[in-house]
Amino acid sequence: MAGERGRLLLVCHRYWPAHGGSERFFQRAAEEAVRRGYGARVWTTDALDVRALWERGRARAPEARAVHRGVEIERFKLRYLPWHGRMQRVLSLLVPGAGKALIAPPAPLAPGLVSRAFTTARQADLILTTALPYDSLFWVSARLARRWGVPWIAVPFVHLGEPDNDRVRRHYSRPHQLALLSRADLVVVQTRLEGEFLAGCGVAQSPPAPVITGGGRRMLKLGMGVDPEELDEADVEAVRRKYGLSRPYIVHVAPLCVDKGSVALLSAWQALRGRGRAVDLVLVGARTAEFEAALRAVECDGLHLLENLSEAEKNGLVAGAEILALPSRTDSYGIVFLEAWYYGRPVVGARAGGIPEVVADGERGLLVPFGDVEALAEALERLLSDGALAERLGQAGRRFVVEEALWSRRMEALFGAVEELLGGRG
Repeated sequence: MAGERGRLLLVCHRYWPAHGGSERFFQRAAEEAVRRGYGARVWTTDALDVRALWERGRARAPEARAVHRGVEIERFKLRYLPWHGRMQRVLSLLVPGAGKALIAPPAPLAPGLVSRAFTTARQADLILTTALPYDSLFWVSARLARRWGVPWIAVPFVHLGEPDNDRVRRHYSRPHQLALLSRADLVVVQTRLEGEFLAGCGVAQSPPAPVITGGGRRMLKLGMGVDPEELDEADVEAVRRKYGLSRPYIVHVAPLCVDKGSVALLSAWQALRGRGRAVDLVLVGARTAEFEAALRAVECDGLHLLENLSEAEKNGLVAGAEILALPSRTDSYGIVFLEAWYYGRPVVGARAGGIPEVVADGERGLLVPFGDVEALAEALERLLSDGALAERLGQAGRRFVVEEALWSRRMEALFGAVEELLGGRG
């Protein structure tokens, strides 16, 4: 992992060719590191399907080592306990302090990765880690940073959930998680809301400006981005032909589950169809058991369930949609909003997580309370009925993307911080 400017180790739960928001962020950071003359190595699990992190029988990468676009990738094999999730919960009660990070669900069990925290000689000049609640990755990174004497950047992607319900955010603010984040030299957050929450938990100062220094701890508010060259390759007509999309459609891109708003969206779409609205629904993502249960009560004419799409196919679906709907309570930012906006598509989100800061209700999209099927149906109907409103919101979103949310801009800020930290360690 030679690099003229230094060596970076990126530790994450999944990596290319796996899809996801934090995965996209880390792939972009690793490739940007190579472009800037750093050596970049990724340590990750062998999970391709996110469910493989806690469930046997899901897609996993066959090769332990690979090189992609100059980035060295090493994948560590996942292991499973009998009655895996239940056993993790029991064992986590017996382990004190920060050590809970190694076993508390849904921490991936990758013994080969954990052993590196004790045995591996220095291989990097800086460590970058994502994402909670995969806590074991943060434990390994914190220990390595201390052993090697190198700076550590933590990128937690905290999910805040609904403002008046702590069900989601308490899984991202457990004492051992906060203790680990407090050891990072830099905590990267996606929104001001995430930064203020962590500051309130005592992790670091809240960022009134993009970068804050002081007190030996720092926080960088960054956000997600898109690459116009990638999005410009979308072929709407080819995707429509391949998947038989002859009617207007609403698209939803996420793991299909309650927390992502998939079940509420399914019900809202049924309500629209019941009112005579001729619009299809395209759901792109892996199906969970709870979603399958909801699906059994649905009339499926006009419903398209897709997964394992290429990025180009996904982009084509988003570009051709009437509306992008992500009424989720478990998104730190929602990169798919940016993708929809780049194509001038209007969006509907939930008043939960980091979404209210990103979408800006009435300015770049519409927001509804999480889980409120009637409000969601009304917001979708409003955009389908009012072409001028849909156009105004979509174009406002596009201006935001072009002016503020390109990957080139995000990476400039991130690597400015990287260079400062490396310079500070001499």
